[in-house]
Amino acid sequence: MGVDIVSRAAINGRHHDRRIDMADENPLSAELVGALDAGKNPLSPRERTVLRRIDQGDTAPLIAQELNLAEGTVRHHLTAAIQKLSAKNSIDAIRTAKRMGWL
Repeated sequence: MGVDIVSRAAINGRHHDRRIDMADENPLSAELVGALDAGKNPLSPRERTVLRRIDQGDTAPLIAQELNLAEGTVRHHLTAAIQKLSAKNSIDAIRTAKRMGWL
């Protein structure tokens, strides 16, 4: 189990506490820190849709076809969600989004 520490970070001229798990050295993204501070979901509606569909076992090509998007666009939404949630991969992003009540 990692050691949690809290550090102060300046984001957009404001100071925010950031929790960092020293085991994976994966600090929270600025979007996630801001969302947590404001109590808001940092994910766009399309990012949530893509995460839900991936969680249901759908592939990027299938999601792209059914949503009438390019496969690259689906991958972009997935990557954006992973980055916003400071996740390591899509499974980690889905787990975080569910834990926070955002999916």
